[in-house]
Amino acid sequence: MNKLNLLKVFLIVAFALGVTPVFAQSEDAEVKGVDTEVKLDAKRGFEKYFYLSGDFGLGLLDGENTQFKLGYNGHLGLGYRFDKYVGLKLNVGYGSLNGGFDNSIVIDKLNYFETNINLTFDLMSVILGYNPDRKFAVEPHIGLGQIQYRLNALNSDGGLYSKIGYEDNGIQGRKTVATIPMGLDLSYAINKRWVVYLDLVANYADSDLVESINGDYKNDWFYTFNLGANYRF
Repeated sequence: MNKLNLLKVFLIVAFALGVTPVFAQSEDAEVKGVDTEVKLDAKRGFEKYFYLSGDFGLGLLDGENTQFKLGYNGHLGLGYRFDKYVGLKLNVGYGSLNGGFDNSIVIDKLNYFETNINLTFDLMSVILGYNPDRKFAVEPHIGLGQIQYRLNALNSDGGLYSKIGYEDNGIQGRKTVATIPMGLDLSYAINKRWVVYLDLVANYADSDLVESINGDYKNDWFYTFNLGANYRF
């Protein structure tokens, strides 16, 4: 394994651990233990493609007003794999989040629309070499996006504590907040067209008011744990 390939492995592993590296690749990098003929066949075997995706799962809010209360969420996506190692994916989604603060302030309703675009990395191909017949894949991804949310929070006596996202600039007056989704897809290819996956995502929100309270947390986070499927064109 030459120096360029070692650097490539290091950068992707660093990203998977939460660091955002500059991705580097070399078409001339060799894979140890794979003969030249097989390596060339694998290179020729890659074809650019589009795919559709859909997922559904659970969401968890992380901020001051966040007891362990689960919400739900789902997405539809359109992806484009333009390289053996790298691709793009656009997601649109809808979800809800829940929480409470010291048993006194409770989130009565928090739902959101979501859009984001992500850069995806095929970690298995970077480490082991591209193989079009590989069944399992590990794909870190990072992107930019937004949520448009609406929130009602209540006092312990049931009175209104906070109301956000009714007179703002988003859909139906919702509050718009920028997000940075960072996650990991674990997938299994059933056949050449269908892939099932588990998607784990940490979403950084550029606001401390997603859960209604401006406090010790500088900004809020929310996490999603979803099962889904891709269909390749």
